[in-house]
Amino acid sequence: MQLKSLPNKILEHPSRKIIIVQIISLVVLGFLLYANTLPGKFLWDDYGLVRDNAQIKSLSGVKKILATNIGAGTGVASNFYRPIQIFAYALDYFLWRLNPAGYHLSSILFHIAVALALYWLVSVVFKDYRLSFLASALFIIHPLHTETVAYISARADIIAAFFFLLTFIFYIKHLLSGSNKPLICALLFYPLALLAKESSLIFPLLALFYHYVFRVKIRPRVFLFFLFEIAAYFLLRLAVLKSPLLTLPGSEPFYYRLPGFFLALGEYARLIILPFNLHMEYGLKLFKFSHPGVIPGAFILCAALFCMFKKWKNKVWPFALGWFLIMLLPVANLYPINAYMAEHWMYLPSVGVFIAGAYALLSLHSLKYCRIFAKVLIISLFSYYAFLTTQQNNYWRSPLLLLERTLEYAPDSPRANNELGNEYARLGDNSRAEAFYRKAIIADPRYKGAYVGLGNLYCRADKPVEALAMYQKAAEILPDSPEPYVGLGNALLKLKRGEEAVSAYEKAIALQPDAAYIYHNIAVACFSLKKYGPAVRYFDKADELGYPPSPQTEEFLKAYR
Repeated sequence: MQLKSLPNKILEHPSRKIIIVQIISLVVLGFLLYANTLPGKFLWDDYGLVRDNAQIKSLSGVKKILATNIGAGTGVASNFYRPIQIFAYALDYFLWRLNPAGYHLSSILFHIAVALALYWLVSVVFKDYRLSFLASALFIIHPLHTETVAYISARADIIAAFFFLLTFIFYIKHLLSGSNKPLICALLFYPLALLAKESSLIFPLLALFYHYVFRVKIRPRVFLFFLFEIAAYFLLRLAVLKSPLLTLPGSEPFYYRLPGFFLALGEYARLIILPFNLHMEYGLKLFKFSHPGVIPGAFILCAALFCMFKKWKNKVWPFALGWFLIMLLPVANLYPINAYMAEHWMYLPSVGVFIAGAYALLSLHSLKYCRIFAKVLIISLFSYYAFLTTQQNNYWRSPLLLLERTLEYAPDSPRANNELGNEYARLGDNSRAEAFYRKAIIADPRYKGAYVGLGNLYCRADKPVEALAMYQKAAEILPDSPEPYVGLGNALLKLKRGEEAVSAYEKAIALQPDAAYIYHNIAVACFSLKKYGPAVRYFDKADELGYPPSPQTEEFLKAYR
C-alpha cells in the first residue's frame, strides 16, 4: 500500500511531534479561514430547520426527531430523513439558543473534524504523513466547501462525511489487523452516517472497490453486518416516511438526465481547479447531448475510469479517482434528485480529488529540478484558495447579499426569487417582497411558495380577500402541502369565518399532524368561536409538541380549568 514512486524519506514515519504540529496546523487553518462566518445570520433553509424548528427547542420535540422527517418541526412535508442533523441542531439550541454564531462555530468544528478524519484515513491507507497533511490541508482550505461550512442547513454533508470516514477507517483497520474491535466501531459509526445523509448508502460499493484496488480478500460475513444495517435503515425510513427511498415526483427519464451528469462532471472539475463564480442555485435543468459541456465531462469520466483500472505501481491514482467517481454516484442525478449539480454535493467526493492532487504535488516535488517550482506552486495554490475561501464566506454572512449574488447566476430561479421575497418581507419592505414573489411566479407559474408568500404578505397587510386568493391558488397547485391550508385558515379567521378557518386548519393537521404551530392556530380559531373545550385541547397539543403558550394563553387555560 506504500507510495513506491515517492522517495523513502517521505515514507518514513514522522515523530509524534511532527504529527502533533500537523494536526494543530489543520485546526488553526480551519479556524482562521472560517472565522469570518461567525457573524453570519440565519438564511434560506436555516429559518425552517433551525430558527422556527419546534423540535429542537423542547424535550418532547427532541424525543420525536427519530420518528419524523426533517421538516416536521416546522410543519413542512419532506422526504428527507436525517435525524442526526436535527439532533445536532437540538444540541446547538441547548448551547446557543438562537445565536447564529454558535451554529456557525459548530459547523467549523465539524469541518475541522472531517479534515482530521481524512488525515487519519490517508495515514492508515498509504502510511504517508506528508500525503495525509497535504490532502487534508487542501480539503480544509478549498473554497468549494464554503457553501457546506458557511451554510448552517448544509450541516448534513459535514456530519455524514465525518461518520462515513470513521466507518471506512475502522473497516480498513479491521481488515489489516483482523481484530473485531475496529469492526465494532465501524458498525457503530455507519448507522450515524446513514441517519445523517442518504448518500452514505454508497459505502458497500466503496468498500468493494478498496478490496479490488488493494487486492484484499473480501469477508462475506463482515459485509453482511453492513447490509443488515442498510436493511434496518430502509425499514426505519419506510416506517417513518412511508417510502424507502427519496422520491421526486414527475422526474424525467434517465436518458434525459444523463447529459446533465456529464455537464456537472466538467463543471465540478473546473470548480476544483479554478473555484470562482461559486453560487447556490444550479437548479433541476435538462440538457441535450449536443451541449458543448457534455464532451469535456465525458472525457473526464473516461480518463478517470482508465486511471482507476490501469495497473499502477502505487495505488493512489486508482483509489483516489475511484473514490471521487463512486462518491459522486448518489448525487449524479442518475437516480432522480432535485438538481443536476450543487457545490455542497462535492464535499465527500472531493476527498479523492484532493488525495490525487496532493500526490501529484509531492511527486513533482520529488523530482530534483522541480522542487523549488513545486514549493512555489503549493504556496501559490494555498494562498489563492485561502483568499477565495475567505472572500466567498462574506457572501454567506448576509441573506440579501447571498440571494442577490445567486440571482446574478440564476436570474430565472423561482426559489431564489421567492427567498429574496421572503427576506424583504422579513425586513418589512413589502413592495420589493411582492416584486420578487411575482418574478418567482413568472419563472414558474406553479411555484407554490411564491403564492404562499404573497398570501402571507397580504394577510399581514390586512388584505384577507387577496390573501385568500393566493392561498387557494397554492392549494390547487399542491393540495398535499399543509402550508396553503394554514394560510387559508389565517385569512378566513381575519374574515370572521371561524368555522371555515377551523376546517382549513384541520386539513393542514391531517397532512402534518406533528406541526405544533397549526394546533396553536386552530386553538385560536376555536377560542374565537367560544369553543373553549376544543381550544384547550389544541393549546395543550401545541404545548406538547413544543409550541410554548403565550402569557394570554396561560391565563385563559388557568381560568377555564
